[in-house]
Amino acid sequence: MNKNQQVFATSSPSIFVDSSKKSESDAKSIAMASEKTGMKSCVTIKETRWRVSDSGLPMTRGLQNLGNTCYMNSLLQVLINTPGVHYQLHENRHECGSPCLTCDLRQVSEMARRGGAAPRSLVSHLPMVSKTFKPFRQQDPHELFLLLLGKVDAGVKSLFEGKLNSTVTCSKSHASSTVEPFFNLSLDISSSSSLQGALTQFFTPDSNIPGYNCVQCHKKVSISKKYSLDSLPSVLSIQLNRFNAFAQKINKNIKFDDLLKVNGQDFELYGIVEHLGGSINSGHYIAYVKAPNGSWYKADDSFVSTSRVDQIKNVRPYLLFYLLKSKEKKIEKS
Repeated sequence: MNKNQQVFATSSPSIFVDSSKKSESDAKSIAMASEKTGMKSCVTIKETRWRVSDSGLPMTRGLQNLGNTCYMNSLLQVLINTPGVHYQLHENRHECGSPCLTCDLRQVSEMARRGGAAPRSLVSHLPMVSKTFKPFRQQDPHELFLLLLGKVDAGVKSLFEGKLNSTVTCSKSHASSTVEPFFNLSLDISSSSSLQGALTQFFTPDSNIPGYNCVQCHKKVSISKKYSLDSLPSVLSIQLNRFNAFAQKINKNIKFDDLLKVNGQDFELYGIVEHLGGSINSGHYIAYVKAPNGSWYKADDSFVSTSRVDQIKNVRPYLLFYLLKSKEKKIEKS
């Protein structure tokens, strides 16, 4: 997904129409589906960081690979070690039917805290997430993450939700802005060597984009497009787009830091999903997670081991997860 496909859901009409009539982006379809099928929460747990009483909790145990489920296991290890997700799953009563993906997720979390877990129920219910998810088939953890958010408790989904402002301007200065929910930023790394550089590129205006009909100009025009953040999520999820149009791997090293500043707010790294291999259709996924006790761990399916900070720096991440450090989710106005 490239930068110009980062459109999730529009909240106001635009004076521009894309005359190329391309299909909607995956992320937009995911967000729309999530609005229709996302489960309602009775109570939203407000904690987004570990409570002092839980600061000594150890890392969760390993998750059994049930047949090419490393993509799911790596994502699950990050999710169940996300403070807000943990509290939402264990302390909130939600309205559910049977089967229930939220209950499946809570079950995995409970089993992984007690000992090793075999997430059989969640695997059997993967077709509820999407019909494309089938047993024994390698899938994409990024796609699973976005689709799963649309199917679980709304309190879980809200932790990852921010607002993205998209402003489109034609050569005659006719402008249209829309505010869109986002749950993940997908960054192009083809010309960047660092996460901060890729973020800067994402928020840099794109100019001379052809194929739009301007309602006010009454003709097809080229436009410029700029993104800015309207509100920040409590948990910032970032995908580094490591696969090209031919599903080949962009296996370059990207510098990333424990602390990330976005719009003047500090985010702290706590989760990484790494892909090992040369193609999106093959390879292996593992996770690196910062546990409540502050230590880093490597989660490779059933095997969980401690990891040093210097080892983390050598990881080539596919997905990165950051926790908002400040209590206020304010945006600095430029």
